[in-house]
Amino acid sequence: MFHDDEVPLRSAKNIARQLRDAKGRHSRNQFLSSLPPDVSNDVPMIEEYTDETRYTYNEQDDLMVVDQNDEQLESNSIVVSQIVDDVSFDTNSYLGNSEDDNSQDIQSNLLTQDIPPSSPDTREISTALALFRHRHRLSKSCINNLCDLLRSFGVANVPSDFRSIEKILIKNQENTLQGRKYIICSKCGNKGTSLSKCVDIKCERHSGFVSTPTTLCTFKLLPQVTSILDRHNIMPEPDITNTNISDIQDGYVRRNIIFRERMIDSKKNIVTMLLNSDGIVLKKFSRSIWFTCMVINELPRAIRFNIGNVIICSISMGGNKPKKNQFQSFIKDWVLELQQLELGFHISPPNLHGHFIKVHAYLIAAALDKPAQALLMNLNDPTGYYSCVRCTIQGKSVPTKHGSTRVFIRKNNDGIQDRSNQLYDQHIIQLLKRKSKNKPKDIDPACGQQGHCLLRNLSYFNIGPSFTSDSLHNLYSGTFKRLLEIWFKSRGNSYSIHKQLNLIEAKLDSIKYPTTTYHLPSQLRFYQTYKGNEYRLTLLFGYQ
Repeated sequence: MFHDDEVPLRSAKNIARQLRDAKGRHSRNQFLSSLPPDVSNDVPMIEEYTDETRYTYNEQDDLMVVDQNDEQLESNSIVVSQIVDDVSFDTNSYLGNSEDDNSQDIQSNLLTQDIPPSSPDTREISTALALFRHRHRLSKSCINNLCDLLRSFGVANVPSDFRSIEKILIKNQENTLQGRKYIICSKCGNKGTSLSKCVDIKCERHSGFVSTPTTLCTFKLLPQVTSILDRHNIMPEPDITNTNISDIQDGYVRRNIIFRERMIDSKKNIVTMLLNSDGIVLKKFSRSIWFTCMVINELPRAIRFNIGNVIICSISMGGNKPKKNQFQSFIKDWVLELQQLELGFHISPPNLHGHFIKVHAYLIAAALDKPAQALLMNLNDPTGYYSCVRCTIQGKSVPTKHGSTRVFIRKNNDGIQDRSNQLYDQHIIQLLKRKSKNKPKDIDPACGQQGHCLLRNLSYFNIGPSFTSDSLHNLYSGTFKRLLEIWFKSRGNSYSIHKQLNLIEAKLDSIKYPTTTYHLPSQLRFYQTYKGNEYRLTLLFGYQ
C-alpha cells in the first residue's frame, strides 16, 4: 500500500521522460508547476492486497525497474549535458562576458564532480578489511570467506585471503624493525650468511656444519626509539628538591647524569633506558632462544612495558645456550648503535605539534637474572667462584648430603671490593698478563672476569652497580625458599612451625590476589615444587 506522499514508479518514469525531453531549465520548471495533483496517481491505490494481486504488482515493478535501469544509462549523458548548459547560463549572467575563462573552469569542475568515483584499489580494500576484522573481532577464516564473497559479487581488487591482506599492508608500511641476519659458527664464532658451512676457510666447519648453527638477528635501535618517542610524551622532570623516590627518574643515578650533562648544555634533553636479556629452552624442538630488549624509563609506567614500546635489540636461536666467548659478538652491533644514540638524534613528540627536538639516550641499567648477568658481563657462572656481579667475594665449597654447594659468606678481613668500571679495567689488564688458565680454587687476580664486556664502552653503564639484583634467584627462590625449609623441615627444633601448617595454609588461602595474577600459588605444603613466581606471591602477600 502506497503512502499519500509517494509517487508510483510508473508515474515517476513518465515524468522523468517528459523532463528529459524539455530543452531548458525554464521549460522544465513550467512543466513541473503545471502538473495537477492527480497526474501522479495514474495507478489506483488498493486498500487490501491478495496473494494474486501482490504477485502481479511485484512482477510489474520488477519489469519497470529493469526498464528504468536500461534507460538510465542512455539518459546519463543527456542529463549531464543539460546540467552543464544550465550552469553555463547562470555563470555567464552572473560574471558577465569578461569572465568566460572562469565560467569554463567552473563547468569543468562540475563535470569532474558528476563523474562517479573510481573503484578502490587493493591496498584500500585490504586496509578496510583489516579494520573491519579488528572492530568486530573476526577470525582469519571469516575474513577469507568474506573475500570469497566479495569476489563472487564481482567486486574488483579484492585480496584472495587474509594472508594476502597482511602482505599488502606490511609491504606498504614503513618497517621500524630494520635488522640483519647472521649465521654463527659454533666452532669459531664467526658471523656469516651460509646455513651449510662456515665462511672462514681456516675453520674446521668450512666443509660443513655438523649440527644446526645459531641464527642471530640484530635490529636497528634508532627507528624503534624515534617511533616510540614520536607517539608518546615523556614524563616531566621531577623536582630537584624532592628527596622521595617513586620512579627511576628520582634515583641518584639519573639525577647525576642530568647534573653532569647539563653542566655542559643546560637545555640538553635526555632519556635513559633499561636493558633486559633472557633465554628460554624449547625442549620439544631442542632449541634455545635468547632475547635482548630495552625500555625507555621516561615513559609513564602505565605504558612503559607495553609490547609496542619495547625496543628489540637482538634475537638468537640455536641448539644450545650462547657461549660467553661468542655472546659479546652477538651484542656488538647494538652496543655500537647505543654509542651513536648518546651523541643525539631528533624526535617530534605529540606535545610539540610537528616541531623537532634533539634528544640524547643513555643505557644506565640492566635487569637480568643471574645466568644472564654472567653471560652479558662475561663472568663466571653463578655457582662458580668469584661469581657475584656486585663484589669480588671468592666463596667456598661446603659439603652437603648430595655433594657440595658454593656459599658466599662475607667477612671483614677478606679484602672484598665492590665492582666498578675502574676495577673492571684492572681485571682486564690482569687477563692480558695471564699465561695459563687458573684452577677453580686458586686465587684469581681477575676475580672471575673471563673477558671483555662491551657495555663498558657506554658512557653511564657501570660494570657492577648497573646490574640490578636478581630478586627471583636471590630472594624468592633463594633466601625465602631456604627459610621455608628451616621452618617446616626441622620438626624437632624450637623454631619449627610445622604443627601450624594447616592454620598457615588456611590464612594464605583466604588472601585475595590481584586480578593480574596469572598463576596462584599451590598449597604451602608443596612449597618444594614451587616456581619462582609462587615464592614471590607467598612472600609479598603472605607476610603481613
